[in-house]
Amino acid sequence: MRQAQDLLVTTQAQYERLELEVIGLRDLEPLLGSPQYDRLQDVELALKHYQAQFRR
Repeated sequence: MRQAQDLLVTTQAQYERLELEVIGLRDLEPLLGSPQYDRLQDVELALKHYQAQFRR
């Protein structure tokens, strides 16, 4: 099971970079397929985990 804490986010800027990364990964998914899928899952999980802290 993946852990959101694997991607430690301590600042608003880091959270925003993850938001941008997930957009890019979603765009690349059809082209690159599964190699990026694990990273996409990790980033989405981290965004959910930290959402309350950085999105109000």
